[in-house]
Amino acid sequence: MRVSDGIDLGLDLAPRKWATLFFVCIVGWVTATGNWAPVEWYIRDKATGIVEQVQPALERISAELRRQTYIRHELHKPYPASHLSTSAR
Repeated sequence: MRVSDGIDLGLDLAPRKWATLFFVCIVGWVTATGNWAPVEWYIRDKATGIVEQVQPALERISAELRRQTYIRHELHKPYPASHLSTSAR
């Protein structure tokens, strides 16, 4: 579990008034200071968590597609010219 997930969980479990107060404080602090670093950190941390969860599935899908493409390519290779001769042996 990432820190941003812990923040999400805490906000989900907290009473609605506390969560609203937290967001108002963040917006007020960012507005007053112009420092977006906490918001940028949160977004970056959430994005990293999503990539960590999705990337293995995408890699498996990509590997399967490469395997299927290879098989399809091998099945559709033309026969060598020697197989096309009509003379009986």
